[in-house]
Amino acid sequence: MHACGHDMHMACLIAAIDVLVSAKSEWSGTLVIIYQPAEELGNGAIRMVNDGLYDKVPKPDVLLGQHILPQRAGRFGMRSGTVMAASDCLKITFTGRGGHASMPHRTIDPIVMAASTVVRLQTIVSREINVSQEFAVVTVGSFNAGSAPNIIPEQAEIQLNVRTTDENTRKRVLSSIDRIIKAEGEASGAIQAPQIETTLQFPLTINDPTVTQKVQQTFGSLFSPDFTAEWPRSNASEDFTVLGTSIGRPCCFWFVGCTAAEIWEEAEENGTLSDIPGNHSAFLCSRRAAHNANWRVFFGCRCIKLPLQSSIKGVELLLRPIPWELATTNSIDLEAARGANCNYLKGIIVLREVNNI
Repeated sequence: MHACGHDMHMACLIAAIDVLVSAKSEWSGTLVIIYQPAEELGNGAIRMVNDGLYDKVPKPDVLLGQHILPQRAGRFGMRSGTVMAASDCLKITFTGRGGHASMPHRTIDPIVMAASTVVRLQTIVSREINVSQEFAVVTVGSFNAGSAPNIIPEQAEIQLNVRTTDENTRKRVLSSIDRIIKAEGEASGAIQAPQIETTLQFPLTINDPTVTQKVQQTFGSLFSPDFTAEWPRSNASEDFTVLGTSIGRPCCFWFVGCTAAEIWEEAEENGTLSDIPGNHSAFLCSRRAAHNANWRVFFGCRCIKLPLQSSIKGVELLLRPIPWELATTNSIDLEAARGANCNYLKGIIVLREVNNI
């Protein structure tokens, strides 16, 4: 089971919407709330943009988003600058000449070719990256070839993932991967060059310094001491910022703890924090207290006043997918929304106020 916390995101944001609608006298401007699908595929945000998202809703002045982490419920934080790493997933297909294991001299073994590549790829980080100044990870997560112990197959396939936190480093690592793969194919006498296919890509998640500073000040005054203004960078990846970069608008993204306090404190006392289930686990530790902490953060967003223009025309909280479209004003018509048909635009709620901030 892989929900990554998106079920919590949906529940908490719906609760926040209910509070915001009930407290309309406390805020002004236009709040655009979007439930985004396909974050795991790295293309949900861009497909929404290409599907005409900003023809359907106002373009926000600033975009705000959050994601849960298996931290203590009630704790949350952000950082200015790079928040999450870029990610590139590649599938490499090596083609040789198949044959019988008793006559390897008549074959070009794609398994040996691929295995040599796996080992060589690890030298990119250890020998080409200045690890004191740069960050990079190259992980081979899949290796498939053959179906019998006595047959050398014609093809072997590996899949790998690259994580970087700087665009220049990203380009260099990907260039090195391309160089090594092609060289191994040539050295092995491959009958054709290895095929390199990019299967997934995520951009860097970068928090705008001006927006982040204002959010940090507001959250610090509202939620201290549970709020951390210098949250460690995460090497996970997100496509959230595409919603901002596609229209030249700044973004701010933060993390919220979701593990029930009693579970966290017991693990902390026993030295077993590493055993707490993560976002991709069916045993993710969530309690009502964690949900309360989440929607409190969203409700706190109404207190943020960002002097980017004379007034804030739109603030967008970008969260995760739901299986039906929400596209109502000032209310959530769930029954009607369940029957809606939409390719990528999985939820829009626009809360409008005419007064300027």
